[in-house]
Amino acid sequence: MTQEMSLLYFPSGKSKDSLLAIGRFQEITAMNKKQATPEASQLWSPPKRPFEIEAIVFLFLLVALVLPFYLGMIHTEPEAAPVTLIEQARGTAPQAGTNYTNVIGMLWGVSILGLYLMHITIGSSSITFNTTPAYFLVAPILFGGLAYYRMYQQQGIYDLSSPLVSTSPGAILLAFGAILAATCLLARMRMLRYRLRFTSVDWDMILTARRDATFFTKLAGQLRPLLYPPRRYFVAAQGMLIEGWLFIRAVPISIIEDVERVEQFNSLQQAEIYAGSAKDLVQLNLTEQVQPILVSPSDTEKVLKYLRERLGERLKVRRSKNLDTTRIRTRDLARTKSRTGRIS
Repeated sequence: MTQEMSLLYFPSGKSKDSLLAIGRFQEITAMNKKQATPEASQLWSPPKRPFEIEAIVFLFLLVALVLPFYLGMIHTEPEAAPVTLIEQARGTAPQAGTNYTNVIGMLWGVSILGLYLMHITIGSSSITFNTTPAYFLVAPILFGGLAYYRMYQQQGIYDLSSPLVSTSPGAILLAFGAILAATCLLARMRMLRYRLRFTSVDWDMILTARRDATFFTKLAGQLRPLLYPPRRYFVAAQGMLIEGWLFIRAVPISIIEDVERVEQFNSLQQAEIYAGSAKDLVQLNLTEQVQPILVSPSDTEKVLKYLRERLGERLKVRRSKNLDTTRIRTRDLARTKSRTGRIS
């Protein structure tokens, strides 16, 4: 709103206060926009689909689908001996099994494609602030096992042999060990790539994760602490990063509702655990999910004090913005009513 418009709406020399109020309102609006810049929201946004792990899943899909088809193309059936009239009459002519093999192969192909479509759907729904969701740690093993079985199956059909594909425990352990190692390597690469996002953030605290014997006695029965053992916690005014060997879990300050100390972990409690100890934990209560996050920094008191100060500042700023906005609207409404009364 310009000064001329302000003089038009607020005559009798009262436009100065209105301009001050409008200026204050514009300042608050600009502050809100600055805090919600696309750069800041993109920095702390959830990571995208783990395409590094998707690549190895797709590779196993191709092996399970293309290899049987390729073997069927290059494999030549021996020429069948001519069938005599007597064999035809008695019904003792040899029956070719090629059609049966083709039908079974087609059913396998349709089933594998359906499984991959389910994988895409489940994977899309499991994307969170964690760079490597639990499902994407399991998917390569699932499709790798399927590809391994299909290769073993084709060996029996076409009378082939390979020391790498057999039913011996050594070969199976070697294959699944290689799949697990490749998955961990790709998860590590993804974690490091996501970590590059935060090179511009000035971290106020970098704390190691506290570990003790209670991890094995209290937390080992939980799945998440075993899959995601933490190494360090990065804390800044914008939020917290939980870093492990194969993952990063981002916790922006905008979704933290409150923090509290947990003296002892209760095994009945439902929580997202990134801790190496079951004692003296920091609990992050979030606005976007029911389950809180539990962490075990080396200095619990320092983290609690820091986050409470930041949450208190955010609450004060929010209350101040709401109060100023309410005052501006109330003042403008009162002046509008007064002007309407004088006109009537």
